Amino acid sequence: GNALFREKKYEEALEYYNKAIKINDNIEVLHSNKGTCLKCLQNYNQAKMAYIKSLEINPNNPKNLNRLASVYLIIGDLNEASLTQRKAINIEPNNTTFKQQMETINQMIFEDEQIKKLLNENKVDEIEKKYQNLIAKFPELMYLKKRYTIFLFDNVKYKEAVLFLHEQLNNDIIKKSNRDFIYLMCLSLYYIEEYKTAEEIVNNL
Repeated sequence: GNALFREKKYEEALEYYNKAIKINDNIEVLHSNKGTCLKCLQNYNQAKMAYIKSLEINPNNPKNLNRLASVYLIIGDLNEASLTQRKAINIEPNNTTFKQQMETINQMIFEDEQIKKLLNENKVDEIEKKYQNLIAKFPELMYLKKRYTIFLFDNVKYKEAVLFLHEQLNNDIIKKSNRDFIYLMCLSLYYIEEYKTAEEIVNNL
């Protein structure tokens, strides 16, 4: 599994980690390695569960707390990201990487509040610009891309949504295994009446 992971063959590595876990599911590193494979495949909900399992075995592993916090951040569960990251920092207060991720989490909490205020004021153009700037600065944060796509839907900007998702998928920023975004692409195509392509995508899902 480790050898395949080093070669970035994440799906194959995952198979071996799962086989190892079937033999002994009480080995912390197997679950954390599985979580990292799933994270690389952008299967974030399962990655989260794998990291949680590793922390059930060893609750005080700061690296796994940091990894779990990173997944919470990617999916936009900012409260859990903050709580989990603080646990990692409490164990290793001088860890620069942990502190940097905490700064990102705090910034995203602040930006989230700013977007809510702009929504209440119906400042559509400002919200769109803010999302675009944040996505450019933090391309790994999938929840921003999901919220931006839904924001475009809500404002009847379906063609813009298709172009945005098409660019992300074509450049492999969003993996084709990321079912949430493939579904959003299907919806976008449906809204612009490209029914045949939308049907092909939803059948594949």
